[in-house]
Amino acid sequence: PPVGPQRPERVRLLKDVLDLAPPETFVVAGFNQGWTATDVINLFGSEFRGVRNLAVEQPLHYLDLQGLARVTAALDLPVIADESALSPEAVLQLVIFWLQTRNQSAAKKTRP
Repeated sequence: PPVGPQRPERVRLLKDVLDLAPPETFVVAGFNQGWTATDVINLFGSEFRGVRNLAVEQPLHYLDLQGLARVTAALDLPVIADESALSPEAVLQLVIFWLQTRNQSAAKKTRP
């Protein structure tokens, strides 16, 4: 079942798994394209801030590349967009969004 903002018991389960997992164990949490960018940013930008052994897998609709770019820029967690990689062209588009996001993040960090 998806872990979504409307499923607090699944969020609690994810927290429990992370509490029990050794720090060297990487947890990939799948989200079945069931979230909005705002939901992902709000939850993972606060409740999971600082977690170093967690990645979020395909939290948004596979065609929502702008949303994936927003999420990637806002979070300090890896975002896996495997379901968005439908073709070589789609992979190229993901790489372009990733590079733009990385450049925007770097620019924000260097501003006074």
